[in-house]
Amino acid sequence: MASCDWGAWECHPDLEQEWKLFVQECQKSAKSDLTSDLWMNFWRSEQSPPSNDLPHPDCLEILDPVHRAEANTLPKDSPTVHVEEEINSKAADVALTDSQLQQINSVALELADILDMQCDSIPDDLKDCLCSLPANGMTALLMELESQLTNQKAYNFCSLLCEETAEGPCINVALVFEILFLPMLTGNSLENLSEEVKAGLIKMSDHFPSECVSHLLMPLLAHEVTSPSLLELLSALIQPLSETDCYSLMRYFVQQCSAPIEEWRISVLNCILSKARPSSLEGKAESSLLIGLLPILTASSRALSTSELFASLLLKVIPALKCCSSTRVHGELATIVQENKSFNKKALSDALKSLGS
Repeated sequence: MASCDWGAWECHPDLEQEWKLFVQECQKSAKSDLTSDLWMNFWRSEQSPPSNDLPHPDCLEILDPVHRAEANTLPKDSPTVHVEEEINSKAADVALTDSQLQQINSVALELADILDMQCDSIPDDLKDCLCSLPANGMTALLMELESQLTNQKAYNFCSLLCEETAEGPCINVALVFEILFLPMLTGNSLENLSEEVKAGLIKMSDHFPSECVSHLLMPLLAHEVTSPSLLELLSALIQPLSETDCYSLMRYFVQQCSAPIEEWRISVLNCILSKARPSSLEGKAESSLLIGLLPILTASSRALSTSELFASLLLKVIPALKCCSSTRVHGELATIVQENKSFNKKALSDALKSLGS
């Protein structure tokens, strides 16, 4: 495995710097909700100068000079590129006619009634109407439905979509996520997220496209995720992520950590590492992320020596570094385990011994 040399990473310059500037701009304009439209405008803007020392989470490899030029453009599989293409496609759609708008309003009312009645399926005639809508018609329908969406209806909608997606969706789930749920999960809206909506999103998490969840999780993690139900939601949203997206998220989040590490960050790292199993990390360059995290864990180990939450994180980190033969890394881990006074002390010692086996 390559040694952990943070200066060797060649990264896409835009994401983290632009995200900071974007948040500052929202604060200046007194906009507390980082809504989907704002996010899209942020990505389309070209006002932020590039900064070559800021890593992009989609860039997971240490690039040689031949590939460095490619790092100046967003990767083709980036969620941002997909969303940008979708926006351009929507803009190219023909404007809706008056009769189409009337049909959309009628369908939205009928769908709202179905959600009120907590039906477990969409009637066939309504499915036909939904399937016949043009792409911008589905967007208009969901925007109309948004104004009628109570917390209970949001939960019922998630339940309904879970049933419908199993048979072949007549509703674009990615649009549902972007228009109805993304605004609920950003900015100050997150603080007031109802238990019904959380439960619905947890139920729906396996059905959201991975790029939708990736699009959400970075701004979501800008907030302190402390409530148990919010952590459960975060864990549910992480589970369907692709392996690449999960490592991207881990890389982004590790770089936000500092000593002493807060308990909510430990909980989030536990969520991420529960998805990225140690066996899948072994031998991969991503384990260098955990090596980069070690100084923070070492500096935090004394203050958190009795924390079972901290110990549970260590029990995920240590096996993930089994492929690392660095004596410095092993020494840091030994120091952390030696200072630990939790009920998991023996399990930590056993995990540490297994590094040498």
